[in-house]
Amino acid sequence: MAVDTPQDLSSEQQKLVRALVKALDAIAVVGAIILVGEHKSNLAVILGTIAIVAATSNVVGGFIITDRMLRMFKSSGPKRP
Repeated sequence: MAVDTPQDLSSEQQKLVRALVKALDAIAVVGAIILVGEHKSNLAVILGTIAIVAATSNVVGGFIITDRMLRMFKSSGPKRP
C-alpha cells in the first residue's frame, strides 16, 4: 500500500520522517561546506555557498517550527490535581 500524503502516516512515522529530513539537510550542509572549501572553481564555490544558505535555513526553520509547535501544546495555566 502506497502512502500518498503525510496525513496517512501515524504521529510516530511523521516524527521519523521529520528527523530523517533534518539529517539529510545536515548532510547537505556538510557536503556544501566541503565543496566550498576545496575551491576547485568559482562556480563550485558559488553553488556551494547557495547550498549552505538554503540547507542551513531549512534546518533552522525546522527547529523554529518544532519549538513553536511544542509551545502550543504546553498548558499556560496552573495544573489541576
